Amino acid sequence: MRADVVIIGGGIIGLACAYELVRRDVDVIVAERNARVGREASWASLGLLRQRVTSDDAYGRIAQYSADAYPDLAASVHEDSGIDPEYRRRGGLEVAVTDEKLASLGRFATFHGSRGLAVEWLEPRDIRACEPALSEACLGAILYADDAYVRPPRMLRALEAAIVARGGRVVKGFAASRIVRGRGVAVESEGDTLYARAVVIAAGAWSELLGRGSGLFLPVRPVRGQALMYDAPAEMLRRACGVEKTYVAQRDDGVLLVGSTREDVGFDSGTSAEGIADLKRRAAIACPALGEMAPARAWAGLRPAPARRFPYIGEVESNVWVATGHHRYGYMLAPGTARVVADGITADETPIPLDDFHPERDRARVEGDQSGS
Repeated sequence: MRADVVIIGGGIIGLACAYELVRRDVDVIVAERNARVGREASWASLGLLRQRVTSDDAYGRIAQYSADAYPDLAASVHEDSGIDPEYRRRGGLEVAVTDEKLASLGRFATFHGSRGLAVEWLEPRDIRACEPALSEACLGAILYADDAYVRPPRMLRALEAAIVARGGRVVKGFAASRIVRGRGVAVESEGDTLYARAVVIAAGAWSELLGRGSGLFLPVRPVRGQALMYDAPAEMLRRACGVEKTYVAQRDDGVLLVGSTREDVGFDSGTSAEGIADLKRRAAIACPALGEMAPARAWAGLRPAPARRFPYIGEVESNVWVATGHHRYGYMLAPGTARVVADGITADETPIPLDDFHPERDRARVEGDQSGS
């Protein structure tokens, strides 16, 4: 099969890139290794859209670019697919239950307010008025009015349907093993080959393996994140809440989600008794009522972690693009990533310089770590 562009990876980043390209009438194939799209970190995510990056560097710019683009993306995907991705902007809380966290939150409230984020400081009585289910041990909180979320399974299904509705193709069970460069680009698997003018590597935690087989430097490693689901009372929480590195959020259907862990365990995507116990303990600290409930389900996903905080976005060789290494922030950065990749492929220029997102910027650090220096 042939296309203008082959996207390797059917997670949130790959699907968002494909959708942005088909909106511009580009012939696109999404090559997904699994039998269904978005079955890895994208499916496991809580879908929280927490814009906290206010730096003046390229990372801050693409984060804000994504936040601004989300309403349009969600509305367009909904219209093209008929599936509501449940983009909801209801605000979110960052809560302190220790004096140390309280002091740092106070600094963040001042800083983020000065950088233009919509923030409001809440005293303990205000927290209880906003979210009665949170712990009475809460000492203070920041209300971020523009925090939002999407429901990952619905967003992934909506993107896939919207891509197909606009003429794109999704090829499942295609485990890309190598990229061959020539007059165009060939993407090989064990049993088939896809041909294109350009390719985008959006293979998440598997990007490094594909890069290694293709002679590309992509220092992405898998980091496991476990999460829990509770069948909680309706409207137990109105907003997503962060309490001491634990996030609790309730969907429209009443399901309450708790996440997540951060574990370097290679490609082990299973849950662990230790991880589940830790999440249950943290959930009860955030919302004491959860301590009286048993989780209905636990799951895990492998996030693609870069060597530093910047993901890898841009053209690394002629007609070979990367969009990977977004770690915890794939959903948050998906619209901006998709737009700059589509701009680069279709117009040869991007609204945000991508030099800081090039994987070669991390080579010295990675090689230093490997040598033990």
